[in-house]
Amino acid sequence: MKGLKQYDGLCVSITDPGGQVYEGVCCYCDPEYCEHEFGRFDEALDLNGFLFYPDDIAAIESLECFSSSYGKFRTPYGIIELTYAEEGTGSIRDVLSGDTPEHIERMLRCINDLLDGKLEFQCEDREGLKEALGDLIKYGTEEKFKIKAASLLKKI
Repeated sequence: MKGLKQYDGLCVSITDPGGQVYEGVCCYCDPEYCEHEFGRFDEALDLNGFLFYPDDIAAIESLECFSSSYGKFRTPYGIIELTYAEEGTGSIRDVLSGDTPEHIERMLRCINDLLDGKLEFQCEDREGLKEALGDLIKYGTEEKFKIKAASLLKKI
């Protein structure tokens, strides 16, 4: 596999050795950073909090030229957003307060399905979810996300 640095800042699809597919905008982490932060001297890609070293990647594909009704993504949300939704409102809040619009939008889609009962788990902390969505409305910079958050608040 070529060096991972070429994928820095790009929307990618990563398939792990077990066949799981992760999509998102990635950030390159050089070996020195990884050794300091994670104790492993190797390059990696950070995909919205999920860290992938070269041996964690069976395949990687840039989605920069991909176009669908979900932007550069194949699905409305994926494993990353589902994991954070299942972890609870603290993880959801982290994504919604992040600076990557693509991840915020995917998280909002996942929250919509969570509130509609379409996921295999429930939202245990509705008050915390209200606060997270309220913070997005109050502090968010993109109007379309504020509108979506307000719509989701009405479902709670």
